Amino acid sequence: MDLTRLVSCKAGLHARPAAVFVRAVLDSGASIRISREDRREDRREDRREDGREDGREDGREDGREDGREDGREGGAPVDARSIVSVLALDIQPGDLVVLSGDDEELLDRLAAMLEADQ
Repeated sequence: MDLTRLVSCKAGLHARPAAVFVRAVLDSGASIRISREDRREDRREDRREDGREDGREDGREDGREDGREDGREGGAPVDARSIVSVLALDIQPGDLVVLSGDDEELLDRLAAMLEADQ
């Protein structure tokens, strides 16, 4: 079963929230995979006639203070029991995340973690 959710916790899935997430997976004993959806295709539709996105005066397309692009490539599914793999996905607020596994109840709990403000 696959479950897609929008990450709405303001910190994304950085060190502490990722550790809590991975611990929940490890404690369950289930095999869960997590991936980040590719957002580049969605952003092409938002381009303005002048080629800029978000109408930024400085020419940056992302609108983020940290300079990272919102439209970065998605990540391949990784084992959610690995903190290093989960952190490598660089899951940020507003990202779409796909959780895959057989335990529907666990997937719902994990999805709630991604949606909660930690």
